[in-house]
Parts: sequence; structure tokens; C-alpha cells
Amino acid sequence: METSMVYNLAVYKNENGGFNGVFADFECVVNEGDTLDELIANAKELLNFTLADMVEHGIPLPVPSPESKIRMKLDCAPFRIVPVAVSIRANGSSVPELF
Repeated sequence: METSMVYNLAVYKNENGGFNGVFADFECVVNEGDTLDELIANAKELLNFTLADMVEHGIPLPVPSPESKIRMKLDCAPFRIVPVAVSIRANGSSVPELF
């Protein structure tokens, strides 16, 4: 069985000319990149790792919040909100295969 989920990444410009991002549905998932593309790639990798770890430890995955609710969860307005899609496929064990 495969499940697709889309989590919104709030993107902020940083003082060094790069970008920082946070998934508001995961307060602890924060990443950075020199370019927007690098930030998105780094954030997706970290999100995949976080989801796999949660599944492995039996922690329920949060339901992705729509963009309108994401903005209400944030302390300050982001530069941009980017949807990041992940697919979770059961591989016969308690740990999903994320890609």
C-alpha cells in the first residue's frame, strides 16, 4: 500500500543570502540551503528521515495542514510556502520505504 502526503514548507530568506525552511506540522524539522532548490532538496530528505523515524517508533504521523492553517501556525510571515510531496510505501516491515 502506498500513501502520498504533502507537507507545506515555509521558506524564509536569511541574512547570508540563503534560505531557511520549517515544516509547521513538525516544529523540530528545520533546514537551510544556499539556494531555494537546495533548501527544498535538503528539506525533503530531512522530512523523509523524520517520517521514517516516527513510523519506526510507532509515533502517529501528523495530518498535513493546508496552507491557510500553516500561516496561522507560524510566528512570522514566510517569503514563500512550498508544498513538498512524499510517498510512503509499506515494505512488509514496520518501517516504510520513503522516496
